[in-house]
Amino acid sequence: MPSIHSLHKPLIDHTHPRPVSPMPGEFLKIGSDRFAAMTRCLAGMARRAVLLAFCVAIPLPSLAAEPYPSQPVRLVVGWAAGGYTDILARSLAARLTASWKTQVVVDNKPGASEIVAASLVANAKPDGYTLFFVTDQALLANEFLYSRLPYSSAKNFAPVTRIATAPAAILVRADGPYHTLRELVEAAKRAPGRITYGSNGPGSQGHLIGNWFAEKAGIEFTHVPYKGGAPAIQALLAGEVDMVPTGLGSVGAHLKANKLRALAVTSPKRIPTMPEIPTFIDAGYDVDVQVMFALVAPKETDAKVIMKIAHDVREIITEPGFAQQQIERHGNFVVADTPQEFVDFLTSDTPRVRARIAAAKVKLD
Repeated sequence: MPSIHSLHKPLIDHTHPRPVSPMPGEFLKIGSDRFAAMTRCLAGMARRAVLLAFCVAIPLPSLAAEPYPSQPVRLVVGWAAGGYTDILARSLAARLTASWKTQVVVDNKPGASEIVAASLVANAKPDGYTLFFVTDQALLANEFLYSRLPYSSAKNFAPVTRIATAPAAILVRADGPYHTLRELVEAAKRAPGRITYGSNGPGSQGHLIGNWFAEKAGIEFTHVPYKGGAPAIQALLAGEVDMVPTGLGSVGAHLKANKLRALAVTSPKRIPTMPEIPTFIDAGYDVDVQVMFALVAPKETDAKVIMKIAHDVREIITEPGFAQQQIERHGNFVVADTPQEFVDFLTSDTPRVRARIAAAKVKLD
């Protein structure tokens, strides 16, 4: 039989204690802690979701397109430093630097009638940071002077604006024997080919004007090309050549100092700031040629960038101070047209340039 002790054995085995259950107040404490943690977690997730939605809806500044210009701009010039093209380009670059708060650097790439510079710009990235301060030499004349070119004006360049036009003049030394265009023509008739003229390169405006003038007058000159207007003028001053057909922009000081004399200008009317210089038409020769200074960009440059550059450049060159000091006092005329007006001009002037070169019978290859 079971012992009396076994009959009074405890119902709960204290050798294996059960887990202690929390008291009711403790249940409330634990529940509130868990609820707070869950609330904080959900709130954090909600904030992250709102932030993500905001970032997707509104682009961050670092991802937005940068305003133009945001880095230095290279302004390529196809002639040597010191000539009027270079002087005008540097004056414009200085003003653009001040306006844009970004450096605009002139990069002279002389040679081959602007072909060296044109090729560089034609192959540049079309981002607005390489611009071409160009003349009608590269934009119009070269197409008819060369059978093959490493660039195409129509395919590789986007017109921005024409800055100015400049009549050329026949310059001689002031201490030389020629005082009028007629005297120069008579001397050339007496000794065909003996009178030499310098220009800023084969096929340049100076070269073409010399040929055209000779054809109109029925005379013969000998052409001596240089790499830019400044070297040609230095050659004239040094007595290496007898005359130079070129713009008046960089020779004002020589004229005032009585070192050079202008026999005639190629504009149809006399220049208001230099009315003492006769025109070719005054002397009886139908010569009307003006050099164009303009700005173009690589072809695929964004239209908005083109419009901004054109707007800012036009504002600068039409300011009375800049226009008078940098353009008009050199015998030149401000143009400041829109990109579309520039395109229209190129379309209408191309046949005239073609005819002029054909008449001069000049081919450079």
